[in-house]
Amino acid sequence: MATESMDSARVAEKVRYIEDSSEFKQSDLPDHGTPQCGYDCQFIENPPEHLQSECPVCKLVLRDPYVIECCGQRFCRVCIKRIEVDEKPCPNCKKVGFSTISDQRLQRSLNVLGVRCSHVKEGCQWTGKLGELDKHLNENPNPDEQLDGCEFAEISCMHCSKLFLRPSITAHQDEECRLRPFSCIYCRSYESSYEDIVDDHWQVCKSYPVSCPNECGEEPERQNLERHVSKDCPLTVVNCDFHYAGCEVQLPRKDLPAHLAENLMVHMSLLATQSQNENVKLKEELANVRQKLEIQHEEVDQQSQKISKQNAKFKEELASFRQKLEVQRKEMDQFRSHGMKILVVATCVIILVVALLWSYVTTMDKGNKIEQLPQAEQLPQATEL
Repeated sequence: MATESMDSARVAEKVRYIEDSSEFKQSDLPDHGTPQCGYDCQFIENPPEHLQSECPVCKLVLRDPYVIECCGQRFCRVCIKRIEVDEKPCPNCKKVGFSTISDQRLQRSLNVLGVRCSHVKEGCQWTGKLGELDKHLNENPNPDEQLDGCEFAEISCMHCSKLFLRPSITAHQDEECRLRPFSCIYCRSYESSYEDIVDDHWQVCKSYPVSCPNECGEEPERQNLERHVSKDCPLTVVNCDFHYAGCEVQLPRKDLPAHLAENLMVHMSLLATQSQNENVKLKEELANVRQKLEIQHEEVDQQSQKISKQNAKFKEELASFRQKLEVQRKEMDQFRSHGMKILVVATCVIILVVALLWSYVTTMDKGNKIEQLPQAEQLPQATEL
């Protein structure tokens, strides 16, 4: 009956039944995208008999009732839309293919009926009109309205979507949820979820404190660990400060001051021995340097003599070249002088030849004219004959 409260597992099963349809239209969902069947509540008084108050599909109080045209039966909007999208027959008369229309009049009639909270079994004493139940439950609140509503209602965490009772949701979201926004408390620059920072970022964070491998008890930042071990850690095994002098003792850094104090004379003796050895070595090195310098000096002298000889030879060759060049210059001057003379003579000869040829040509022209004159005089006589 509609007057009895549905078991929470039964309600969850009905919700999953609706959510499983991949073809269900998002436009058919109520606010916040959560498919809801009917109201899971009890009427304070039985509703009038002429009012249909129960959905035949989800067996809960009708929510957004839709009337089906084939048989006039009413269903929750989400329930009948699911059937309509899947192209299944009418749940009541089994007719295939039907149309629906919202029954706002029935919804208004149901909204004014008195009901108890859905969590009356958990102890909620709220009573009111059916149209006010959703506001009281406030099961899908906006972030700034999470604390408004029934304290026995379960609401989802805005980060991980898990359900929690309203009084405990704030503590979960602020302190417990692994997906809550979080900033690294060490580097103070990386921001992500608490889970990402704890599980991944802290494994590489340069400012994250890490334990000293020598187990000295210090926890330097990861970026300073190498410096801590090599410079500061009291348990790092180090050489004696007089290792360069021959002390081969290795001990923890914290024991070094005591070692130096207890072996002062030993260290002074090692320093004296080392000083003597270094003096001998320096003398040997100095002798070797002097010997090398003398050899280099001799090589420089040899090179200097060789360069002097080469310079003298070059000067001789240069003087010889200059002398030859002077001789060639004189020969060129003589050649130019003779060339000019020959050119003048050749020019005179050419002029003389041209003059002779002109005289000859002139003489020949005159002779030809004289020979042609008698022939011209004889020609008329022959014509007369």
